[in-house]
Amino acid sequence: MSAFFIAINRDQQPFEKALAESMMSRLNRFGDDSRQLVIGGYFAIGFQATWCVPEEQGETQPLRLGDRWFGFYGRIDNRSELICSLIELGFSVEDDISDAKLAMEYLSDSPIDRLKDIIGPFALFQFNERSGELVLARDGMGARQLVYHVNHDCILASSYEMALVEHPSLDYQFRDDAIALYLTSHIQTRPASIIDGIELIYPGHALNINTFKPELVQACPMQNSAYTRFYRPDPKRRVLYATDQEYADEFKRLLEQAVKRRLRGIRNIGSQLSGGLDSVPVTILAAQNNLEPANDSGPQRTLSAYSWVFDHYSEADERAISGPICEAYGLEQIKISCDYLWPNHNPLDELDPLGPIYNPFMSFNHVLFKQAQSNSVSTMLNGIHGDLLYGYTQGILYELLTRGRFRDAFLEARRLLKTTGSWRAFTSLYLLKPMGLVSRFLSKRKSTVNSLERVLQPDVIGKISRAEHYLRKESYSAIRPNQWCIVLGDFVGRDLAIGRFIESEYSIERRYPFRDRDLCEFMLAIPSDQLAFNGVLRPIVKRAFANEFPKNLRDRNGKTSFAKVMREGMINDQNNKRWGESQEQEWSRYVKECYFNGKVEQNSYFDVVKWRCGYYDYWMSVCYHPLAKKLGSGNE
Repeated sequence: MSAFFIAINRDQQPFEKALAESMMSRLNRFGDDSRQLVIGGYFAIGFQATWCVPEEQGETQPLRLGDRWFGFYGRIDNRSELICSLIELGFSVEDDISDAKLAMEYLSDSPIDRLKDIIGPFALFQFNERSGELVLARDGMGARQLVYHVNHDCILASSYEMALVEHPSLDYQFRDDAIALYLTSHIQTRPASIIDGIELIYPGHALNINTFKPELVQACPMQNSAYTRFYRPDPKRRVLYATDQEYADEFKRLLEQAVKRRLRGIRNIGSQLSGGLDSVPVTILAAQNNLEPANDSGPQRTLSAYSWVFDHYSEADERAISGPICEAYGLEQIKISCDYLWPNHNPLDELDPLGPIYNPFMSFNHVLFKQAQSNSVSTMLNGIHGDLLYGYTQGILYELLTRGRFRDAFLEARRLLKTTGSWRAFTSLYLLKPMGLVSRFLSKRKSTVNSLERVLQPDVIGKISRAEHYLRKESYSAIRPNQWCIVLGDFVGRDLAIGRFIESEYSIERRYPFRDRDLCEFMLAIPSDQLAFNGVLRPIVKRAFANEFPKNLRDRNGKTSFAKVMREGMINDQNNKRWGESQEQEWSRYVKECYFNGKVEQNSYFDVVKWRCGYYDYWMSVCYHPLAKKLGSGNE
C-alpha cells in the first residue's frame, strides 16, 4: 500500500517547501514503512510506502540514477523473465532486486517500448530533471490509479487525487456528470476523475511530456507530449483446443499461476472466502501452494480464511460450502457476523474525500479487515470480479450477427449446438430465450437518455457524455465485445481504487487473481460454451476443480443473493433517511425531488437512488464542506 506525487514548475522557478509538504500530507494514510519528500529546485516528489513484498523491505523511494528520478507503486509478477532479459543485455542483476529497481533498470533505455513486458499492477513515473522529460504509466489491467493535471505553469501527477487538490492550480470541485452517474448507478464510458480538472491515465497507457520549453506550450499545454497505448491485446486471438478438459486444465494452470503471483508477501495471508465459484478455487489453490517464509530466517506465514456469515438472512449464508473447504485444507476460518452491520453514518469516521462512493458491503469489510489486522494479515486474496470472465454469453449469437460477424457467429453456433445435444435445446437456449434479453437490451439502450431524464435535473442531463465506450471499436473483433470492454476497461480499476482507501486504514492490500493479465487474455479468447452452456454456468471451473469441489458446489448454478440483507439495511438506515430528507437536500441539484415525495411509484432501483442521495448529503456535510473550507476552495 503506497502512494506518490510529482509536481513540476514549468518555468523552473523554485518549488515552495510548504506546498510540497502540504501535498505530501495527503499521502500519509498510504504508508507505514518509509516516507521521503524530495524538493529538487523547480520540482517536488513525495513517496509514502508500506512494504508489501520481501524485496522492497528497507527501500525508500523515489529512486535516483544520475539525472533520472523513478517511482514505482505496485508489484512485478514476471520478475524472473525481466531479470533474465537484463542479464542477457549485460546487466548485473541480483535475484533479490526490488520491483522498483528492476523496473527502473528494465525501462532505462526505451521505457515506452518495454512497458508492455511488465506483468503486474503498477503506476510509475520517470523524470529526467536535466531534459525535463516526464513519463507516466499505468498497468494494462488498470489495477493502480494514476492521475494528472497539466497547464501552462505546472505539471502534477499522483496515484491519489487529493495530493493534487492541495496545489493552488486546482479547486476541490466535482464534475457534475460524475456525481449524477454515481447517484443513478450508471457507469462512465470513458475513465475520468470525479474531481474537475484532473485527468486519468487509461489502463495500459503512458503519457510522455516535456515539462519545460515554455515556447512550445503557449498555445496548448499538452502540445509537446505523446499519449501512447503500450498494452493492446489482440481482440482477434482465439484459443481452440480439441477437448473440454484441455480448456479446464489450462484455466487451472493460469489461475494457479495468478494465485502464486499474489502470495509473495511479508506477513500473513488472508483469503476472503464465500461459498462461490470465485473465492473457493482461489482459497484452494492458495492452500495447496506452500507459503514461503518472508525471508530465510523468518517464520512460516499462515493462511486463514475470512467469511461473512448470516444467521438471520439464511439465503446469504454460505457456511455449508466454506466450512467444509476450510476443514479439508486445515484452514482457520474467521467468521464475520454481518446480520446487523448496517452502514453507520458517524461523523467521527474518516470518510474518503474523493467522493460519496459507498455501499453497505463496506461495513462488512471494515469489521473483516480489523479482525485480519489483529492476526498480522497484510495481504488479502479476493475472488471479486471473477464473474466478469464468465458472462456475456447468452445473447452472443445476436451480438455477433448485429455486428456483421457472420463467420464467428457460425462457429459459436456450431459449438453451442454440439454441447446442447439437440436442435430443440439449442433453439430454446440460444435463439428464443435471448430474444427477450436482446429486446430489453436494445430497448434499454434506446431509453438510456429517457431513463436519465426521468431521474436527473434537466441542466445535469446535458453535461453527461453520450460517447461510446473507449474500447468499443476494437471490441468488434473480439468473441464477446461487451465482455472485452468491461474486462479491459477502467470499471474495475475505479472500483479497486475506492476500496484501497478502506484497506489503507488497516495496512492491508487486497489482491485479485481473476484480474491477472494472462488469465484474462485466455478467458477473452476461448469459445463461449466454456463459460456457460445448456443452462450450466461456469463449466470450465467445475471441470478444472472436479476433484476438489464438494458436490454442493459442483451442482451450484447461481450466485448467492445479498439483495434482501442490502435492501433491509438501506430501509433500516435511519441516519441515511434523515440526511436524505434534511432541509439542505444537496442531492436535489442532481436528482428530481418527485422521487422522494411519494408522487411516483417506488421500486428497488429508486430505493438505491434514495439511499445514495442520503449518503451524499451526509458526506457533503461532514466531509466535503469542512475540508473545502480548510483548503480554501470548493463550494461552501
